[in-house]
Amino acid sequence: MTKLIKFGFFDDKTNPKLELSKLKRDAPHDMEKKILHYLNGGYKYAHVMGVVEDILAPPEIIMLGPDICTDGTWEWTSDVMYYVEKYHIQLPDDFLTHMAINNWQCPLLDNVDDLELDGFFENE
Repeated sequence: MTKLIKFGFFDDKTNPKLELSKLKRDAPHDMEKKILHYLNGGYKYAHVMGVVEDILAPPEIIMLGPDICTDGTWEWTSDVMYYVEKYHIQLPDDFLTHMAINNWQCPLLDNVDDLELDGFFENE
């Protein structure tokens, strides 16, 4: 099983507002459009029902039912795209390097059965 590297999942943090505030940038990353394209191309393996609020500016609603996405190496919550676009949050350097190595194209996944998908499907 391949253990995925997590990014996002801000609601799981002890202090999500502080965590996101540390990642916030005044200007977009030089590759922000490519980053957003990559993130949007991830395989959506979990559709989570519910309402997500903007942690940095509540009660603004981001979307309904955030997805959990993966590229086979990393996994992220779909609200990451919102925070990148609105607040230009900094992603981990290793994640950005991984995107660049993949030429800013999220790879198509042939077999998700080999991925350790955050325990969502352990009992199935």
